[in-house]
Amino acid sequence: MNGVDGVIDRWTEYQWKIRERAVYEDEDGDNNEGNYNATDTNEFSPVVHHLPQRALDEKIEIVGGIDITPASSSHDECIVTIVVLSVHAQRVLYTYHEAHAISEPYVPSYLAMRESGPIRRAYTNFTAHTLNPMHTPAVWLIDGNGRLHEREAGLATQVGVELGIRTVGVTKNYYPMTHFHGALSHPKLFKGLAQQLLNRRGDWIGLPGASENASANTYIGAALLTGRNATNPVFVSAGHRCSLQFALSVTYALSKHRIPLPIALADKAGRQYMREHSYHC
Repeated sequence: MNGVDGVIDRWTEYQWKIRERAVYEDEDGDNNEGNYNATDTNEFSPVVHHLPQRALDEKIEIVGGIDITPASSSHDECIVTIVVLSVHAQRVLYTYHEAHAISEPYVPSYLAMRESGPIRRAYTNFTAHTLNPMHTPAVWLIDGNGRLHEREAGLATQVGVELGIRTVGVTKNYYPMTHFHGALSHPKLFKGLAQQLLNRRGDWIGLPGASENASANTYIGAALLTGRNATNPVFVSAGHRCSLQFALSVTYALSKHRIPLPIALADKAGRQYMREHSYHC
C-alpha cells in the first residue's frame, strides 16, 4: 500500500497545483455567476433555478467534443475521439481517433490522472497534423467533470489547464463530494430528488463547493435538465477559462437531447470506430 499511497500523494499535490492554475472566469474576466448564492442549496430541498435558452454567442461558431472509451476488457487501452463541428452550419468538420495504452491505475476521484495523458497526446497530434487553425474550437466539451471534483480539478479542468484551452465538463453520472450532506450525498437519493424538482428544460440545481476549496457562496457545478424528454439531468461544471454560467449556457444551447451534441457525437463515433476495428470491451 505504501507504493499506492505515494502515488496518491503525488497525484493529490499535482491536482492542487492544477486547481491553483485553473481559471473559472470567462474571457472578459467576469465570473458571470449572477446573484446565485450557493447557500440556497439546502441538503434536503435545493432551490431550482431556470436557465432561459439563448442562441450561442456569435463568437462561438466552432465547438469541439472529446470522449475517451475503454478499448479492452482490462481497461488498459482506450480510444480517444475528437469531434469538431460548426454550430451554425450544423455539420461535423472533423472526426479523429487515436488508440492509447493506459498505464495509470484507477483510483476513485483521480480519473483525470489516468485519462488526461491519452487525451493530451491525441489532442496534440490532432491539432499539429489535422486541424486547420481556422477551425480551432472556441470551447471544448469533455465527457467528465471539471470543477465539480474533490479538489476542483476533474478531467475537464486538468486537460484545460495542461493544454491551455477553454473547456467545459459534462457527465451523465453523479459523484457526490465528501462534503455533501443529506440527499446530495447519495447518488440514488439525489437522482430521486432531481427527478422530483427538475421539471422542464433549463431547470438546474447548484452544487456547492467545500469551504476549504471555494467560498461558501460558490457553486462548483450544477445538475441541469437538458433534453426535451429527459428525466435525468447532466452534471455540468466549468473546466478552464470559463464560468459555471457559461458552461451551463453552452451545454444547454448544444443539447437537443440529454447529452450535448459534441460529446454525443464523439461517443457515437468512438463506439463505431471500435466496432470497425474489432475492439472488444
